[in-house]
Amino acid sequence: MMEPKDNAQRSHWLHLRLRAEEHEKLMRKFKATTCRKVSEYVRNCLFEKPITMLHRNASLDQGLQELSLLREELRAIGQNLNQVTYRVNANPAVTQDKGWQSAFLSARSSLVIQMEALSGAITKLSTLWLQS
Repeated sequence: MMEPKDNAQRSHWLHLRLRAEEHEKLMRKFKATTCRKVSEYVRNCLFEKPITMLHRNASLDQGLQELSLLREELRAIGQNLNQVTYRVNANPAVTQDKGWQSAFLSARSSLVIQMEALSGAITKLSTLWLQS
């Protein structure tokens, strides 16, 4: 939690020595907060001010991982679709070839399936996000 800025500048120093394990524990606790600086964290502890702790939701992590995999699939399908479209547009005679038509329809159907999966994953993730 950020303190309101006042006109009085901090001019007094407090020097403190810690053992290695104490320093590690302090840094671990500090990194689990939203405080920007160690001094801010220590002042909040010292003066018993509220400290906002970071919390990770594992179900959100799973959703983000699923979205990442879907993004990669969509990118690959999009590249395939672009290649087919480029070849068809570069050579109008290709439109008569049944192989290119089937390749295009296959890429398009894969894209539709992945878009539905992406939509479902986004819906699931947004539901989890709103609950937390």
